[in-house]
Amino acid sequence: MSLVDPVGQEDECDSDTGLLAISETEDLCNISYSRDATVTAFKEYFQFLTQMYLDPEHVVYPPDDGWPEITTASMQGFHKTDEVVDLLRHLPDVVNDTGREVHAAGHCEFVGWSSIAKRVHGSPEGTWDNGTQPDHWLVQTQGVWDSIPPHVVGFVKSRHYKMFLDTKLGIISFIGGDFPPGPRVGAARPDAPYQAVRDDPIDYAPEEEYEWRSAGAAWAIGEFFAMLKYHFQQLHYLPVSDRKVEELFGEPAQSGDAWGENLKSVQEVYRRYGWPDLEVYQKDACLKAVAAEVQERERSDPNVIFAA
Repeated sequence: MSLVDPVGQEDECDSDTGLLAISETEDLCNISYSRDATVTAFKEYFQFLTQMYLDPEHVVYPPDDGWPEITTASMQGFHKTDEVVDLLRHLPDVVNDTGREVHAAGHCEFVGWSSIAKRVHGSPEGTWDNGTQPDHWLVQTQGVWDSIPPHVVGFVKSRHYKMFLDTKLGIISFIGGDFPPGPRVGAARPDAPYQAVRDDPIDYAPEEEYEWRSAGAAWAIGEFFAMLKYHFQQLHYLPVSDRKVEELFGEPAQSGDAWGENLKSVQEVYRRYGWPDLEVYQKDACLKAVAAEVQERERSDPNVIFAA
């Protein structure tokens, strides 16, 4: 599903490389980028998370004209397009004053680009603290991939995954997911509720981008966030506190380990308090019960650590 009608999307085929024009692709031809629709998708996603587990105080929203600290000047060192800068200027941020991770997906912490821009642009000349260097944040959000084009931006910190938003194609690529498996599990199945883009990057992407694009799966931006919500609803993404999200993909019988059994016990707590029916779900009571279950599991097995 596209965010907007795909009018005006780039459609030039490079005869030298033999790459497909976008109009010749199976799914990408029906997807395009809209800044306003993308901002709405982010906002609605965070609102969903606050209904389930996230403290609303962790989410801050920009003024109507965007974060004043995100400008082409403050973002110059990141070498991103004006389109990307304009998007980041209008996205909500997750604030974290404790220094502890606040997850917005399984093992994923969404970065606050307004805070990053303020630190980078506001640092005195000659300052070399990591947090003031664009390269530090590019490594945090792009990982080992050094061929991310200017129209693509990463927006999570994670040891396991990366998420790349492409403002030309209107997609988000979820990179990683071999272990832990992540939402790539079953994403290509015909019966998957939110199918990944079927087009093979080797057919449309420049050679230097093929490695990272093929290391994951991609969805239209709106579909991507619907897919993440689905995994929270199914408790594949499992908050074990108001800031930490674990994962349990696959059938319980396939987990077959003590950790999986511990996570299943937390799943049962959520179901007991009405999840995923938001009409009856009792967030505060549920999180208290989750905390008690986590504490009991950690007490009974010293090797179990839920919320470091």
